[in-house]
Amino acid sequence: MTSSDSEVKKISQELKYISLKRQQLLERKKVQCIFQELRNRSEFGQTEEAVSKQHEIDSIDDKLKQLTERKAELQNNLDSILNAKEKNNNKEVSFTSSQTTGVPGFNIFYVEAPPAIPAPSVILDVEKLPPCPCRTQCPECRQFITTETLPLSAVSPGWCVL
Repeated sequence: MTSSDSEVKKISQELKYISLKRQQLLERKKVQCIFQELRNRSEFGQTEEAVSKQHEIDSIDDKLKQLTERKAELQNNLDSILNAKEKNNNKEVSFTSSQTTGVPGFNIFYVEAPPAIPAPSVILDVEKLPPCPCRTQCPECRQFITTETLPLSAVSPGWCVL
């Protein structure tokens, strides 16, 4: 593993941690805001607890701002590493592709001969099926199948697919 790969992995892990931490802080802020709203509706006024909860909400906002800035910084670093890596990969591809174009006989294709057995005929009418098993193509699914006719009743022959 190269140093850029380990750096990408480290940045990705830190971005995941920041996302999780941001989600936790947002949930905590929502709960605190709900408590504050309930306290305001009940008209208790400004108590020490209300002031401390407001300070906690403000500190959560500050932490969220710091995490957002850190996330943007990490994302920029990750993008620059990946772009540099992509440019290096593009150079390698162009280098190898210029070598392979001059190989003589590279565009020769071999085609195999068709099979010696004739293709089975498609028999759509049940009445025209031979009395012995034969290969035919199913009109519904287009697969090649083996059929066999069996006298099921005196009125019409049956069609059994094996």
